[in-house]
Amino acid sequence: MQLNFRRVNITFIGDAGRPWRRACAVLLAIVALVLIAVFSRTQPQLMSSAEVLSIQERGMLRVGVRYDVPGMGGEEGGLEHELAELLAARILPEADPNARLRLVEVNSMTMGTKLDDGSVDVVIAMAGSAMSSQYHYSASYYSDPCVLVARRDAGHFELADMEIGAVQSNKLRTSPERLLLLAYIEAHPSMRLKATAWASYPDMLGALQRGQLPVALLPQLYVARYEETYDIVDTGFSPGNIDYAICSGSDSAVLAEIGTRMLEELRQSGELQRLYMKHGLPQQLIQVVETPAGGNR
Repeated sequence: MQLNFRRVNITFIGDAGRPWRRACAVLLAIVALVLIAVFSRTQPQLMSSAEVLSIQERGMLRVGVRYDVPGMGGEEGGLEHELAELLAARILPEADPNARLRLVEVNSMTMGTKLDDGSVDVVIAMAGSAMSSQYHYSASYYSDPCVLVARRDAGHFELADMEIGAVQSNKLRTSPERLLLLAYIEAHPSMRLKATAWASYPDMLGALQRGQLPVALLPQLYVARYEETYDIVDTGFSPGNIDYAICSGSDSAVLAEIGTRMLEELRQSGELQRLYMKHGLPQQLIQVVETPAGGNR
């Protein structure tokens, strides 16, 4: 490899390239040291942070969870409820296991409000990073494909020129699925797609069932929840996934970082996969495709 920048001959070959090879090695070493410094914040340091000490003084971690999505958070529990228990055990290892966790019911509209007013310390409630840039997010604990659904009796249809519904239940923040839909429409202008916003999944799927809406976009976990009630079918089309993460408030970055460390350990040990199996969650993500079955190509 040999480069020439304004008469300065740079080569990595032979004796002439030795100084440049050494310079690159030094540069790489410096980069490695910087990365080590960035990621070397140890667990004891995290546990001695003001956020954690405040929770330990209280003796209870308050976690916003959902109770309306089987597998994730239903009346019988779910993946997110178990992650809340594991996080409480990590932050409050000496506390009474029966008293160190308080689960607070939230939904897509209230989770941000409860973080803002301090009602909860974190939310583990299908929150994606698209929720708001003002919050802090852990690594993803589940990646949920957004899929296009139609009425089971819809038959063959063309995606081009179609109206697609997506829920937008919060006026302050655009929902993750609507963001995915708008990005797809912008990237495929020749398909002339139209996005419509709906206040709730029942409103949108009710319109779909009545024939007022041809197709709708929603997270795959919601398809499992609503498919029998509204007789909908997954068309096989997905514009992308929503990565769910543990979400902490704007002044509680440490809690999201502790969540990331916990999730990495669960992933490496295989425990996260075991929890997927326990709660009936797909371990293999569907492959994102460009068009629905029988759709416009």
